[in-house]
Amino acid sequence: MPDPRHPLLWMAYVSLSCIHGGRRIRYFNAAPDTEMLASLARYVEEGVVRPHVDGVYELARIADAHRAFETSGSRGKQIIMLA
Repeated sequence: MPDPRHPLLWMAYVSLSCIHGGRRIRYFNAAPDTEMLASLARYVEEGVVRPHVDGVYELARIADAHRAFETSGSRGKQIIMLA
């Protein structure tokens, strides 16, 4: 298993695990510190990592976001705007 202090290695590990077998549970857990979050932000800014966003919803439409997650089979994240 890769070192959890290296987010790109973890993401690669989780992504590659999807190739083997059918539906399996993929678990990713990290306790990021400031340095790790800064590195991840830099990767996003440089285009090394591209977040997959399926939908953006206001808090009042959280039920719509939940339905979209359940029905679309999306691979992206459902974002809830709080402000």
